[in-house]
Amino acid sequence: MAEIIQEMVQQLEEDIDALVRHLSSQGPLPLNSLRVTAPPILRRWLSEQRINYLANKLGVSATFRTLDTKHAFDMISADSLFRFYTAGGVSIDGQVVQHLYVHDGPAQSKPLIEGAGYIMLSTNKLIEQQRTYFGGRAFKHYEILQYVANKKGGVHFDVDASEELYNQCSERQTS
Repeated sequence: MAEIIQEMVQQLEEDIDALVRHLSSQGPLPLNSLRVTAPPILRRWLSEQRINYLANKLGVSATFRTLDTKHAFDMISADSLFRFYTAGGVSIDGQVVQHLYVHDGPAQSKPLIEGAGYIMLSTNKLIEQQRTYFGGRAFKHYEILQYVANKKGGVHFDVDASEELYNQCSERQTS
């Protein structure tokens, strides 16, 4: 059993190294790096809960620092003028831009959704956290991972996945 745990630790270290190596860039990130590298790794450790198994065997808890999206989704559910929201963001010249959204109301002098703080979540709570809103529907972490891993060919190309989810996500890419 100790051998398996050591092998999992090594695989986790290698996977983290691969994410850093392939997803850090001074210029535009090649989409094939994102599609080929991130989905299988995130699916393995988060969706398939291997991180929880490993943490349990090591006697620790797996927690992740993430943006708190509760306030944003409370606002979205109370305001029908929101068309799109994503908690994720980008770094532009070292400045973090996050909580990106489209709102059909009049322009405001300050953002409708201010940058919330960070929270620590267990793996189970992280993958259930709402992260993106589009087409009248909130998408959770695990749905986004599954879509990228399955429908975009990161792990395999799943022709049987939810047609509604595929259409909504594909529509978002073209709008």
